[in-house]
Amino acid sequence: MGGSRNFRIALIGSRSLHKNINNHKYIPLCERVCYRLATLGVTFTSGLCKEGMDAIAQLAYSQAVVDHKAFYSQFEVYVANKKQIDQSRLPNKHLSKVLNSTLKRELEIIASQLHGNWNNCDSFAKGMHMRNIHQILGYDLKHPVNAVITWCDVDNYGQPIGGTRTALNLAKAHNIPIFNLNSPNHKDVLVQIRDFLKVNKI
Repeated sequence: MGGSRNFRIALIGSRSLHKNINNHKYIPLCERVCYRLATLGVTFTSGLCKEGMDAIAQLAYSQAVVDHKAFYSQFEVYVANKKQIDQSRLPNKHLSKVLNSTLKRELEIIASQLHGNWNNCDSFAKGMHMRNIHQILGYDLKHPVNAVITWCDVDNYGQPIGGTRTALNLAKAHNIPIFNLNSPNHKDVLVQIRDFLKVNKI
C-alpha cells in the first residue's frame, strides 16, 4: 500500500450534495468510494469544506486512519486562509495547508483565466478559487493529481455548476480523468473508476 500513496486523486464537489435533501441518497455512495480509496493507499487532495465531497473525504480518510487502514500522509487539504482551519470542526484539520504565498500571483492568473468573471468575485470567492488550483496542481503547482472523483451538479450541457467548476475545468485542461458520481448510471461510473485504478495498478 505504501507505494500507492504517490497516487493522488482530487475528491471535490458541490455543497448541494448535503444541502439538497434529494441528493442525500448519493452520500453513502461517496462515503464508500472515499473510504475504499483510503484503504488502497491513495492520497486525496481536497478542501476543508464542511459539506460536499470534500467533507466526506476528510471523514472517510479519518475513519480509515482510526481503523489502521490509512495514514495521515494521505491527506492533502488546502484552504484559502488560516481562519478556515480555525473554524473547521472536521477531524485532522491541522493537516491543512494555506495558499502558497510564494505562488499567489500564479494562482490568481490561473484562476482568473478559468473563471471568466474574475473581477466580480470578492476576496473570499477569489481565495476559494485559488485554493481549487492547489487541489489539482499541488502545493507547488507542478504535481497534478492523477484523477478527479467528484460529486457535482451539471447544467443541460453537462458542464459543472458552482465553485467546483474552476477545479474541474483546470483538470480538463491538463487531460486529467474526471469521474462524476452524480449520475443516474453511477454503477457505470464505479466500473470506470475501478478499471482506471486497475490500469494504474492501484
